[in-house]
Amino acid sequence: MKEQSFEELDLLFSQAQVDLPPQLKARLMTIPHMTSQPTFWDLRWIIPAASLVPAIFWLLITKVLPLLGEVSGRIVSWAEDLVIPTFPAPSMVLVGFCLGITLATLSAGVWFYWNSESRVTLAYGKYLTGRI
Repeated sequence: MKEQSFEELDLLFSQAQVDLPPQLKARLMTIPHMTSQPTFWDLRWIIPAASLVPAIFWLLITKVLPLLGEVSGRIVSWAEDLVIPTFPAPSMVLVGFCLGITLATLSAGVWFYWNSESRVTLAYGKYLTGRI
């Protein structure tokens, strides 16, 4: 946040056509002197955040790690009966066909993009010259 200087507001008030009420002028003059937001390395929030570190470690050690061990044990016990399926090797015809579809899709996308860009540019040029 950029801090405003007192001189900028003073210049603004001197150039204004109307004189502000004294309460409003006093409120506006306090804005540049308000405290800024604390930065990342500011001790005003680092010290309270650091005081939470032991509590986070305690929760991690006592609650989260046993829970992760139990969940991973259940996943392993469920996965013992699973069999990974095997698929046949792809043929060169299938690979070539998929490559052709990918190339055709990419070419169509590039063509549509260039075509729409040129149409928009042409329409904007007509708008600027008044020939709509």
